[in-house]
Amino acid sequence: MRFLLSIFLLVFTTVFAQKYPSKNYTTSEGLPNNAVRSLFVDKDHVLWVGTENGVSRFINGLFYNLSEEDGLGHNSCWDISQDSDGNMWFASYGGGISKFDGKKFTLFSAKNGLPSDKILKIIFTLVQNKVFQLLI
Repeated sequence: MRFLLSIFLLVFTTVFAQKYPSKNYTTSEGLPNNAVRSLFVDKDHVLWVGTENGVSRFINGLFYNLSEEDGLGHNSCWDISQDSDGNMWFASYGGGISKFDGKKFTLFSAKNGLPSDKILKIIFTLVQNKVFQLLI
C-alpha cells in the first residue's frame, strides 16, 4: 500500500509541477564573456551585465557591449549601479570606477583620489545627492 502511495505521489508531483521557462545567454549570443560578475536593471528597464571582458546592455534581445576601447576604465566589472541623474557607475577590480552618462565615460582611480583601484562594490547614499560609499 505504501509503495502504491509513493508511486502515486511521485507521478502526481511530476505531472502537475510548475516549470518556469528560462534561457541561458553566452558568448554565442553576444556576451563579451561567460564569467558574469554583476547584473543591474536600470530605471529604463535595461539589463546591464558586468563580465570579465566588459559591460553589456541587453536591449530588445540583443547585447550591446562596452569595453576599455569605448572608455571603460577596466574590463573586469564587479558591480553596476545607477545614480539619481541616470548615470551608470561601474566598479572594476583593477581599474577603479567608471561613470557612464550615456555618451562618454569618466574615470576615477587612485591617481585622482580613490584609495585603491580594486573596487568590488558601489553603494550610493543620498547625503547631499553627491556622496557614495565604496567597498574595497
